[in-house]
Amino acid sequence: MIGNSVYLTTQAQVWTYDDITLPSVWEDEVTSQVKATDIRYDPDTSQASSFLNVLAVDVDSGEHELLSVVAGWASIVYMSNDALYFTVQKYQGSIEWIDGTASPTNSYTALTTIYRIHVDALALSVEANGDVKGWLLNQFSMDEHGTNLRVATTTSWAEPENAVYILDEDLTVVGKLEGLAPTERIYSSRFIGDTLYLVTFRQVDPLFVIDLTDPLNPSVKGELKIPGFSSYLHPVDEDHVLGIGMENNCLKISLFNVSDPTNPVEQSQYIAVERWYSEALYDHRAVLFDLEKELLVIPAYTYSYGYDGYNYVSGALVFKVSLSEGISLRGVVTHESDQSYWGQGVTRSMYIGEYLYTVSYRSIQVNQLDDLSYVNRLIYNDYQNQYWYAL
Repeated sequence: MIGNSVYLTTQAQVWTYDDITLPSVWEDEVTSQVKATDIRYDPDTSQASSFLNVLAVDVDSGEHELLSVVAGWASIVYMSNDALYFTVQKYQGSIEWIDGTASPTNSYTALTTIYRIHVDALALSVEANGDVKGWLLNQFSMDEHGTNLRVATTTSWAEPENAVYILDEDLTVVGKLEGLAPTERIYSSRFIGDTLYLVTFRQVDPLFVIDLTDPLNPSVKGELKIPGFSSYLHPVDEDHVLGIGMENNCLKISLFNVSDPTNPVEQSQYIAVERWYSEALYDHRAVLFDLEKELLVIPAYTYSYGYDGYNYVSGALVFKVSLSEGISLRGVVTHESDQSYWGQGVTRSMYIGEYLYTVSYRSIQVNQLDDLSYVNRLIYNDYQNQYWYAL
């Protein structure tokens, strides 16, 4: 949402048999279909297979506009204050010349096509598109900075190497840094100002500090190699970055000191004794962090095996993250009861005042923020012994 406008993105397969169903908007039982002549088609997109739709809605008036583009299946959506970007993964075949004749080979290059849609209230327009080598991991692999778009990619799974590309307003590559960490692939990235923090992994966890001050010549400024990997990087302040990941199949929290970009260090770490696994490893919305309160909360679960079978424990891990004292586990908030554990897995957390709220598919629980003591619980779904699925 920007101002009074909400932007929704959808996509649907383009079926090429019989009649083609065009994108439509339903409002008050009235259906309005997009005219075929109003649908944008990129002739360079040889692997087009879906309608990519952007719906802009004014929350005050209810007025709306719909933009549709025929392209490949979108994998990542990223939005800035005045533009929406989406990426389409594709392959590009290669040819070799034999006796003056072009012949296709079995070699393919992984490419990503990036589209930029300009947004201004209800006004939507496709401004540019361009290609980069490799595939992006997630939305944190993209960042708009001034008039440039910066992206981090991994070329392939078989023989991977990694790259950073800087594109101009026309989404043309103007700067690049290729050949990073051969045989490894990107596990996490975070653009902060003129710096990119990049984690690759195969056996050890290299944290790269990449200088983007000159968009024409990005360069590696520093590097740190430690065991394990961080699959999510969270900015703390100008000199620190928090990493959430794994080491030897155990949950790991790292506090990186990057005050000297040429010599980043792991200032503090926490490695769980139990084999906790967390949704925060792949979904940043599961992370609650507040530097002023020195608070980090992430959902987690673990299994153990006893004489009566598997024991399942789920809850929220509550950490103290201090720039002077490091990382320490304060405690675990659980939603357990003597009833079924289905639906009691914590998925989100927040605080209001001095109270910590944790949310599962079955209930919302309140604990004191200072000592994590139990306060109250609201059970809004009391069904027993049923399976729960994330939305």
